[in-house]
This record gives sequence, C-alpha cells and structure tokens, in this order.
Amino acid sequence: FQVADAQVCKLGDQQTRPEGAPICTPPSSGIVAWYRGEDNGLDVFDLNDGTLQNGATYTTGRVGRAFDLDGANDYVSIPDSPALRPANALTVEGWFKFDTLIPAPGENANHLVAKPLGTQFGDSYVMWISDIGHLRAGICDGTTTCDFVDSGFTVQINTWYHVAMTFDDTANS
Repeated sequence: FQVADAQVCKLGDQQTRPEGAPICTPPSSGIVAWYRGEDNGLDVFDLNDGTLQNGATYTTGRVGRAFDLDGANDYVSIPDSPALRPANALTVEGWFKFDTLIPAPGENANHLVAKPLGTQFGDSYVMWISDIGHLRAGICDGTTTCDFVDSGFTVQINTWYHVAMTFDDTANS
C-alpha cells in the first residue's frame, strides 16, 4: 500500500499549485512528527527520522510523493522517542491507498501505523486493515489492558483514504 503526505487538503477547494497538486493547509499546532514521504523518511520537525526497511520505496502520492510499501514486509522504522508516547491524548493520521487487502503470508492484518513499546503491547497504539478489509484501531495502557475499535467500514483497493485515530485519556474515549 501507499502512505502519502499527511497534509490536510481543503475539501472542495478548486485551486491548485502550479504543479497541479491540491493546495493544503499547514500542520496543526501540537504536532510532534510529520512524515511526508518526499523521497526520504525524514520527520519534517527533525525529531524522529525514519528509515525505510525491506525494500520500501516511494511513489506518486495523494499530495506530492508517498511511501510505497508492498504489504509483505516493507515498513518505515522510526526509533522510540518520548514525543511518540504522549501521556494523555493522541491523534495519528495519514493518507492511505491500498493495492491489495490480502495480508502477507502468516499475518492476519495490514498495519498502517503501529507503535509498540518494546516487544509488548503495553503503552502501544495501532491502526490496521483486518483480514476482512475493515479499518481497525487500538490503544493499550501500560498494563495488559487494550481497547480496540472496528469501524465496520470496508476499504476498497486503489482509493485514497484519509484515516485518523484519536484518543483522549481524560475523556476515556
């Protein structure tokens, strides 16, 4: 699948930049990492640069360029950082396009974003497409307690989706 620049495009805005890409708004305040996939794995804020793994490449994205992951074992590895482990609230978002919904052999899901802490699920968050094509998300606390949500929405191949997961620990939602 492909992961594109996480800029938020203005829906219905008919203006375009000279190269033909839609005009997009700047990132929100409070953002801690932004991976544009512009032919590198750099974090725009220079805090948490990623490294492409197992043959991950780049392709044309929804806005500019995008990460191109084959769904088998490609990924962008981002080192652990306290900034990526927020204490009370979290939003993870991006543009995603799927060439296939079939998980890799031995897997039961295609992960979009996953942030495990060590080898356990404690203090982790994840977004994925299930083996039946549903968009799902989960967040775990520092114990073995995890909350998961199934959107009930089935994604289609060759369609761009803006996907976001938000969690607010204070509101417990």
